[in-house]
Amino acid sequence: MIKVVIVEDSPVVRRGLIQMLGRQPDMLIAGEATNGLEAIDLLRSGTVADVLLTDLNMLEMNGIEMTEYVNEHFPGNKVVILTMHARQKFMEKAYLVGAKGYVLKDAETDELLDAIRLVHEGETYFKPLV
Repeated sequence: MIKVVIVEDSPVVRRGLIQMLGRQPDMLIAGEATNGLEAIDLLRSGTVADVLLTDLNMLEMNGIEMTEYVNEHFPGNKVVILTMHARQKFMEKAYLVGAKGYVLKDAETDELLDAIRLVHEGETYFKPLV
């Protein structure tokens, strides 16, 4: 079972992700947060997650800052960035701070699910941006 924490500031997007991932037989929603600080608070309070699925742009603490912190303080957790930013510089920054995957929000559902599963299995998912 892949335990996922969803970190997304848009309530509509967050709820959609919870519904979609919650229907997967191999995934469990371990928690949700509206920004990186809330996600870190979840981990500090004992929430167990395999994958944190996070947006890039959020108030309080963005996805890059959260990824860097998670990799330093919670190295067993893997981060997948889910974003609308289709620019190479954002993907490179995510990679450099330790994200294990980078998926665009306009991707098909199967692509996001594949990315989460691959990252959980120890692989990375960085599809070339056009």
